[in-house]
Amino acid sequence: MHSNLKVDNPVDQIVKKNAALLGIIGAAITASLYIYIWQTQDFQNMTIGVVTLVLPLAIGIAAQVYSKNKLGGFITLKQAVLAYFLAVLLIFVTEAIVNYLIYVVWDPSAQETVRLMQEKMVAAEKATSNAAVQVSEIDYSAKGYLIAATSKLLFYTVIGIITAFFIKKNPQA
Repeated sequence: MHSNLKVDNPVDQIVKKNAALLGIIGAAITASLYIYIWQTQDFQNMTIGVVTLVLPLAIGIAAQVYSKNKLGGFITLKQAVLAYFLAVLLIFVTEAIVNYLIYVVWDPSAQETVRLMQEKMVAAEKATSNAAVQVSEIDYSAKGYLIAATSKLLFYTVIGIITAFFIKKNPQA
């Protein structure tokens, strides 16, 4: 009997393993940052904000380069995109889960803290600018976190595809 199940080649397994390793490291850092923000109520820390934006990019590219090195200096475009995608996927899923746990399960009152902080920021912006500024509504539902994670994943994956073009190196046939 012939099976239609496609078995991954060993090279793709190496890429997946390396991407998962780096993705788990990035996810652990991301979870730690969000828990730190929550515990210290440091919601306006710009340094941490920048780190949470740059970290997935850095980890994704590191997964591409690390996989290329583990494959003897050669990686296809598909493999480079796969490495990037899996690493950032783990980060964004973890980010969504941790934020959902913080704002919905562990400490729903933190939603009010964030809302008040946003109102202060909007008031300060209105005082210094004539531009129309308003508080953006945050969707704390599981669906809201899923949509946010998916949107970020799509955006970052575009960057991963672009970097894959620069990182890829096919073996000489």
